[in-house]
Amino acid sequence: RLEEALASLRREPEFGFCDGLRGLAVLWVCADHAVLTTGWTLGLMGFKVVGEIKNAWWPVAIPSSGATGVDIFLVLSGFLIGGSLYREVSKKGRIEVGKFVLRRFFRIYPALLSTLLLTMASDAALGEPPACPGSRWYMNTFLFKNLWDSGMCMGHTWSVSLELQLYMATPLLFMLASWVSTLTSGRLTVSRCVVALAAFCWVACAVQRLWYVFTMGFEVLEARALYFYMRPQFRLSTYAAGVIAGVLGAQRKERSDSEASLGGRRATLWLVLAFAVVASTWFVGCDANAHENSRGVAWYRRAFPTVLKLHIGLLRPLLGAAVAGIIMLCATGRAPRTARVLGSPMWRPLAGLSYSMYLLQFVGMQLLDKPFLRWFGSAFSSVPLWLGILVCYIGIALFVLGAMAVALLNYVLVEYPGMEVGRWLVAKLSQHGLLGEQPAQADGKALRYSSCSRPPVLDLEMGAPPSTEEAAAGATTRTPSPHSAASPSSVASWGGKSSGPEDAKVVESLQEDARDDDENEGQGQKTQLSPNSQGGGCSGGARRGYHSVQQGSD
Repeated sequence: RLEEALASLRREPEFGFCDGLRGLAVLWVCADHAVLTTGWTLGLMGFKVVGEIKNAWWPVAIPSSGATGVDIFLVLSGFLIGGSLYREVSKKGRIEVGKFVLRRFFRIYPALLSTLLLTMASDAALGEPPACPGSRWYMNTFLFKNLWDSGMCMGHTWSVSLELQLYMATPLLFMLASWVSTLTSGRLTVSRCVVALAAFCWVACAVQRLWYVFTMGFEVLEARALYFYMRPQFRLSTYAAGVIAGVLGAQRKERSDSEASLGGRRATLWLVLAFAVVASTWFVGCDANAHENSRGVAWYRRAFPTVLKLHIGLLRPLLGAAVAGIIMLCATGRAPRTARVLGSPMWRPLAGLSYSMYLLQFVGMQLLDKPFLRWFGSAFSSVPLWLGILVCYIGIALFVLGAMAVALLNYVLVEYPGMEVGRWLVAKLSQHGLLGEQPAQADGKALRYSSCSRPPVLDLEMGAPPSTEEAAAGATTRTPSPHSAASPSSVASWGGKSSGPEDAKVVESLQEDARDDDENEGQGQKTQLSPNSQGGGCSGGARRGYHSVQQGSD
């Protein structure tokens, strides 16, 4: 299993460019926390150089705006989850919520719980004041950390809570879209309703942010900075932009790749504007908090108070749209050079370790960064500005290296085995029909299925399913193939039976289906849905709607 876990860090995912974005995001977040840690540690020793550096702004402008990395994570999550659910609905005509929840549970909880234990152990071993377990440690377990102030115990896991809340809301978004499509008698497809609802969420979040900023004023924003920073109603826009990119990107990949050659100049212009929006966060950050750049924020408030309020209200939603635009251009082949850079193999190990790195960054800090800062503080009585800048960047490098070392152990021993257990459990429960789901409605009509053991698959863009007569005509003389993906799905969700040598095929196919779902989150190999692997014993009209979802070439 050790070799398999290490090999998973080198596999090429379906969307390789996501690895580059994920790697950049975790490095950016760690760099921000490293600068803050340097300031805290040296500040306790009486040094004020880090405060002088932050006031000077330019030396640490990029690492100090690392909160942008969280927004990149949110966009990536929306893109991968939204695209995965869209492909599942297109392929099966429904969302298997039980499987979805189990996979998310085993993707998130094993590493999260091991982080809680390692944080407690490291504090005890190093004689640090124990932050964990705090009086509200259970908020780390139940992932409500972004909703209430829960103390210093793993405070950075607020974003994990936020992501899981958004994960759980995404299937509901698709179900609501199906209901809206039903009200329109199928004139609006489910995919278009999903995009429209996600766009509405994006606009609503932007309006909510603007209302809050203009109503409360700067003093309240400073006093309630964490409330504005962590609550889902103020962070929803970036995830919604990712969902839109995931659905639209999956649709475009299902169409002719010739579209990728169109609109080259417009694609370049959008790419430049998107990177400009991301770079604009270097100035004072999305929320213009005083801790990021007190001198710059103070000047900004005095000179352009109304512009600053618009900046705070709109920059985070615009950042989400910008990152989603970069992802869309890479996914559809319109930004081949950017996709090649972001999809370089050098990003894969870092992307694979990104979740454990994020969780364990403050445990890894104890290995290299904190001992270095303590030595430095005891060796120097005063620090000029240039040396303080150098110390900040050395601290960033040591912080990242320590986080990577601890994350590698956690990935091999906990995170990867946890995902494997989740896949195995989903396969076993599905084999025994314990995760069966009722068919969802798509494009305004309930799914109708033939005598074939698997219901027909709906293409959300093509409209209604094949007629009962047409489906039955294609299934009267055929039986499901043991090599198809139809048999396990029908066993799991539609009450069909599998016997003899087909049992092994069922388990193998279900495990592969679960693995594909997790790999769509950026952890595994390419996923391919082809006509030959889906229809099994169905033919004729029951085969409609299948598409090939592959990574396009540059």
